[in-house]
Amino acid sequence: MELCDAGTWGKEGPGGMPLLRSSNMQNGHLILDDLKYIEVPENKKKYYTLISGDILVTKSSGSIDHIGKSLYITKEMDGKYGFSNFTQRLRANQKIVVPKWIYFKISNPATRSFLLDSSQTTTGLRNLKISALKELVIPLPPLEIQKKIVKKIEDLFAKITQTQSLHESSTNDTNELLKMTLSKVFSNPELKRWQASNIGDISEFSSGEFLSSKMQINGKHSVYGGNGILGTHNNYNCEKRTVIIGRVGAYCGVVHITEPESWITDNALMLRKLDSSLDLIFLSLYLKYLNLNQHAKVSAQPSISQSTIKRLRIYFPPIVEQKKIVERIDELTQKVRELQQFQSETAANLTALKQSILHKAFQGEL
Repeated sequence: MELCDAGTWGKEGPGGMPLLRSSNMQNGHLILDDLKYIEVPENKKKYYTLISGDILVTKSSGSIDHIGKSLYITKEMDGKYGFSNFTQRLRANQKIVVPKWIYFKISNPATRSFLLDSSQTTTGLRNLKISALKELVIPLPPLEIQKKIVKKIEDLFAKITQTQSLHESSTNDTNELLKMTLSKVFSNPELKRWQASNIGDISEFSSGEFLSSKMQINGKHSVYGGNGILGTHNNYNCEKRTVIIGRVGAYCGVVHITEPESWITDNALMLRKLDSSLDLIFLSLYLKYLNLNQHAKVSAQPSISQSTIKRLRIYFPPIVEQKKIVERIDELTQKVRELQQFQSETAANLTALKQSILHKAFQGEL
């Protein structure tokens, strides 16, 4: 290596130097969602500037998942970024090694495992031992052989990336399918001559209650918050299945149906009573269609009030037709879940395939 050095840090400022951190490295890609601009002395900027062929490795983090994460600095990134003090820059001696050969070696699962085993924990941080990184043994076939293997890996990875892109598009289409179905079922209810009513006229809402004692591992009853089940407890404050709505925070407006005899926390609103003309599941689907989050008030954090929900207008057909609609959507939901499970397995297989390619490359089997 020509260089193996740590990055820098300082005071944030709009005119500062953009420094890459572990959060900017995701699956080998540069992510700029949370880029930090740090004031670096003018005479130090050149030293901390990343150039094409550099390799950035996360050396310190509160999460074990970040240790050893790496990023290859491409021509597009050349000269644009510095690197933080929680990362380590490697710069290869290109007379004897192709930089990307080292990057692929570090990205190899076996190497990542070695780096994790060589890390240590201090004051809540996990730290990669730089001595272990420096002592990492890297096979060095002739430069021309390195270039050929690197090119083969890049070609295979490009094909996998193309497949992953198609897979992500398919996953997005799957996620939209249920939304489109709900829109088709519940839009233009006036034309369908459905009955109309304010939610407050056909149901009673109340807020959940703060759970003063800790949740239990093997409690008898589920505890629900704004985003569904949080845990279990032996006490309950809701006897029957009911619709709950996230009341505050990130899950404001999220709709769930609880199991009987559950505890509903104060982060959710719940229906105490429901008119017999409404099916419980039909109502939950209609509320999801309404996208309740758009009715939330935002101050320190989003919140939605009982009075706001009670004033919302809903439309519904006779109970028999409601149940038929629920049955059709339930069938579709099950198919969507099965498809999502398949897509999740496919994504995992593509990731495993990349790891297998790297393993074979450094075993001389590629």
